[in-house]
Amino acid sequence: FNNLTGLEINSETIKLAKTRNPKITFINSSIEEYDSENEKFDLVFTAGVLIHINPKVLDLILNKIIKLTTRYIFGFEYFSEKLEEISYRGNENVCWKRNFPSAYNKLLPEIKTVKEQKFYYKNNSCDIAFLLEK
Repeated sequence: FNNLTGLEINSETIKLAKTRNPKITFINSSIEEYDSENEKFDLVFTAGVLIHINPKVLDLILNKIIKLTTRYIFGFEYFSEKLEEISYRGNENVCWKRNFPSAYNKLLPEIKTVKEQKFYYKNNSCDIAFLLEK
């Protein structure tokens, strides 16, 4: 891979990432605040990010991701067939699981699922990895 860009809200994480990956461009911002008007990427990837977006604004963020990519969206997130709030490290109102590929499809019906795989755990939780194509 070349010409990689990472978006990260935690400035300490960016410092560490830059020392380990000096060829990657890192931007210190939340997805909500990121000005993406002039940016386009071949692939936009999230892992454990969408689960922390409040359902009231999730469509805005998914639309932003759809606009950011020229072709692919890859995700690895907690999964549930229906929207479900879960306690996260003892905190409430900060984590939700849902069917994220379906949420993208609702906003962009022509989006195609290239591949999708669910990972089930002994504690009855489930994650989903998905690759979507515009």
